[in-house]
This record gives sequence, C-alpha cells and structure tokens, in this order.
Amino acid sequence: MTRSGSTCIVSWLYSTVSKEIWNDVNRPRATAYSAWTAITSQFLDNSLQRAVYAQQEFHSLFQGDMNISEYCGRLKRLADTIYDCGAAVSDPALVINTLRGLNNKFSQAIAVLSTMSPPPTFLYTKSYLLQEEHRMRHSQHMEAQTALMAAATTSPANKPVARPRLNHRHPPLVPMIVARSARRRMAATARTPPAARAPPPVPSPRRTQARHHRRGVRPTTRGRALCRRGP
Repeated sequence: MTRSGSTCIVSWLYSTVSKEIWNDVNRPRATAYSAWTAITSQFLDNSLQRAVYAQQEFHSLFQGDMNISEYCGRLKRLADTIYDCGAAVSDPALVINTLRGLNNKFSQAIAVLSTMSPPPTFLYTKSYLLQEEHRMRHSQHMEAQTALMAAATTSPANKPVARPRLNHRHPPLVPMIVARSARRRMAATARTPPAARAPPPVPSPRRTQARHHRRGVRPTTRGRALCRRGP
C-alpha cells in the first residue's frame, strides 16, 4: 500500500469515530494498520467486563421520565454495545425488554403487543408505541380544553344576575302608605276654596326689630313706631 493510500484510510478512520476516541488514538504518522488496531482496542479490551456492565444496565433500564424515542434509542445503543462485546442480543429479547420497562400508562399497548402472533419486531414495536404516545398526548390535550371550557361556562362572572321577584298580590307596605298619604293631601287641598285658606303668617314688629338688631340693620321710623304700639 502506498503512503498516500494509507493516509486516506487513516483520515477516513479518524472521521468515523467520536472526538473522545480520536483524542485517544490519534498519533502522528500513523499507518492504516496502527490506527485500526488502536481503534479496535478501545472496544475489545476488557470486553467481558464491559459486557457484564452493559447487560446489567440493559436489563434494569426503565422508561421513567423518558419519551418513547429516548427510551427505545437507549435500549438500542445498549444492545449494540453488548453486541460489540461479543454477546449479541436477539430481536425478540430486545422487544421483551422494551415492554418490560414501559410505564403503566402503556399497559394497553403492552397487552396488544405481547399477544401478537408472530411476535412483533423491535422496529414495529417502537412504531406502535410512538403512535400510542401520540394518541395519549392528543387525548390529554382534548381533556384539558374540555375542562377549560366547562370552567369558563360555570364561572360566577358568566352567571346572570337574579332579579328580586315582585309579589303583585302583596305589594310593599311602605310605598303604599306614602302614596295614600300624598293622595289624601292632594284631595284635601283641592276641596279647600282659595278664600278659606289661611294667609301666610305676618312676622311680629318686635321680632323683626330683634332680627335686625342681631343682623346689624338699622330700623326705619315706621318700624320704631310699630314697635312702641305693639302688634
């Protein structure tokens, strides 16, 4: 292999690994064989111990707060890690472990998928769970809108104000008495002739002089004469 061909292979190998692995295996003037050996050693060294840890995490993983995409993706990466360590995980085992760790809200989907014959594949199981998750999210949204509309229609601000009911058989007593007294005064005034009505009272001269004295008004000559004679 020429030097240029080996350089192209090394560049391709370095571009396919993560940044962390590249920092560990990058060497100046590395050949294709040395680069490939360094990369494979990152995955195959202590493979038995890594397989034990990966299987333990694989069989103890639960969905929790993860959605279906995150949960299934995590299980698939763990299954690939176990496969890289030399202990492959079959597709039925991956489906069974996926159903085992689901939340209780997917109990109906678990019952449907576990009774299918032949057993579903992992890709079909993931697609079915994604549709079920979308349906549940849509149902929750519709329930929230229904509850909001019900709360808006039953709020006190939207209730009509109840007007007091009037009892026409028994009208209020006080307005009736006031109206009756007003009618009696009007009838008495209409029956009394103008000549018989009492003239307005004439103020007494002494009271007038006392009022003027309090107000600081000087009485006239006629007023003093009337005060001497008296009323």
